[in-house]
Amino acid sequence: MSRSAGHDMATPLLTLDDLQALHDEICGLHQYHRDMTGLSPSGDRPSRWHGQGMEAIDSRPYQPGDDIRHMDWRATARSGRPHSRVFQDERQRSLFLVIDLRSTMYFASRGELKARRALRCAALLGLATISRREPVAGLVITDDAIHIHPPAKGLPGLADLVLGGSHDRAASLPPMRGLFHGSLDRLSGILPVGASLIFLSDLNETLGREQETLMPLLALAQRHTCHVIHIRDEAEHRLPAVGRVRLTGDGGLPIEIDTHDATLRTRYEETIREHVAALDTICLSAAIQRTPMDTTEPVLERLRDLIG
Repeated sequence: MSRSAGHDMATPLLTLDDLQALHDEICGLHQYHRDMTGLSPSGDRPSRWHGQGMEAIDSRPYQPGDDIRHMDWRATARSGRPHSRVFQDERQRSLFLVIDLRSTMYFASRGELKARRALRCAALLGLATISRREPVAGLVITDDAIHIHPPAKGLPGLADLVLGGSHDRAASLPPMRGLFHGSLDRLSGILPVGASLIFLSDLNETLGREQETLMPLLALAQRHTCHVIHIRDEAEHRLPAVGRVRLTGDGGLPIEIDTHDATLRTRYEETIREHVAALDTICLSAAIQRTPMDTTEPVLERLRDLIG
């Protein structure tokens, strides 16, 4: 179930000023950690794992930004697609963000739009990552396209990823059937080795068929650390009594309901509780952490553990 929030799609969800404000929040958090520990966020001594080892142990599909000197020409010749070698002790961490900006994310009964909330979360996570000199890459998924952003270690690349509608450096593909069986199916071939995957969505697509729709994410969790930030609006998990309301259902068909019907509201809340319980059961089985994120709560406080 979804409803348009009346957002002008030509208006940016985030601006450069917003990104600067979020950068200041991250700097403030890092200063707090320095004051509390007397250390920099990265620790007081260099890591023994610097760069990569010399022994090639595997290969994977070539990704934008890979060193051409590390091409695996045999795998390239066998498959007909460019492949890069993967080295022993390649320890540099990276972050891969999947940001759902489809139509159901343009909704809020209170606070800010779910789409803006998702982008703010992504921006904070990305800023914290590049402050550690680690790369950030991602997918931005809209109703019209899937935008693939290559790894970047600087603010320009992150800005292209999170300033809604700015995809100057992205390769764009047409959408496929559904968010999970389509968009996430593409990730197995492009996720860097050792990358952490963070998925930001309202998960509306999974309602009533959680196990089926989450299968691609469960497969990715076998090789990557996966985290789901579940963007939710209060009206979506607790139906307000506001009289007759016209909504847009699956397939774009209008639905009219009477929210004064107490039985309807109770049944709706039970359905949502069962949905959330199913999500938690599935995520727990695959060691995927789900973080609920309301459209009104302080973002930095909720993400503090993830940001580090």
